[in-house]
Amino acid sequence: MCSYKGHVSLVAPQCRQNWTIFGRVLKAEIYTLCPLEMKRNGKKANPKIMEKIFIADAMLGRLAKWMRIIGCDVEYFQKISNNEISERAFHSGRIILTRDTMLIRRKINRENCFFIKYDHYQDQLKQVVKAFSINPMKNLFTRCLLCNKKLLTIDKISVADSVPEYVYYTMDNFKTCPSCNRLYWKATHKNSVVKQLKQILGLK
Repeated sequence: MCSYKGHVSLVAPQCRQNWTIFGRVLKAEIYTLCPLEMKRNGKKANPKIMEKIFIADAMLGRLAKWMRIIGCDVEYFQKISNNEISERAFHSGRIILTRDTMLIRRKINRENCFFIKYDHYQDQLKQVVKAFSINPMKNLFTRCLLCNKKLLTIDKISVADSVPEYVYYTMDNFKTCPSCNRLYWKATHKNSVVKQLKQILGLK
């Protein structure tokens, strides 16, 4: 991903309350999610149309980045305590992605914690995509890789003074992050990112 003066090329607030996510215990006290039923405002919602939101522990930075590349809402902090991650997940309805078995054993996390069993981010991404039935191509490049916010389309004329002249005259579509204000556009290496993603996930 290339940048220019703080801008990055392109490689609705959600209702997060009143969700009910049921979990089941696996071997070795590993907890995973069974999103059989989710509720919003006391009414059963269709899980197929509800976006799953996540928070990754400090050991899963590369996984978080690649999940953002495919459009997943994933909070990530390089330095965060187990108490903080547990509280954030509990109050926001986020699913904890973790390699930390001690975090999994916490009572507060037992219904919203998913154990990542692999060491390498490629295998971790495959595990999460499969477990949560994520379509990796549906929302590709729609989220800021640094802030995790959904990108917004911006008029080309408004970025004239913010991007290299060559980029301005060769690109028509630009997006921006509403949080950090970075600009995104389609760079020539986008295809290599897509190729690498397909190799990781075994897609054609």
